Amino acid sequence: MTGSGDFVQDEFVYQGASLATATYSARVLSWDSATSELKVVDINGGIPSGGASLTGATSSTTRFIVSVDDKDLQPLSGQVLYMDNIKPITRAADQTENYKIILKF
Repeated sequence: MTGSGDFVQDEFVYQGASLATATYSARVLSWDSATSELKVVDINGGIPSGGASLTGATSSTTRFIVSVDDKDLQPLSGQVLYMDNIKPITRAADQTENYKIILKF
């Protein structure tokens, strides 16, 4: 990323006129000012446009995107392999419980 200023961890970055009307937004996971590498999470809006700028909502830092490294793993793209829907146990305030543990060596 080219430009000046440093992004702040946990701030939102966005493309567009404001965070409310952004075409892309994400939360800063980490920012390395030595390598100008920005890692983000909680992405809204797909992949950011290359050559466009990202603006920090808190720091007001504006930097231009040189390249985007889109990882192979996509959030929320997997399948649920196991789900256990059990009913919650209702306990009384004065209830006692006994646990028995068997250890074998």
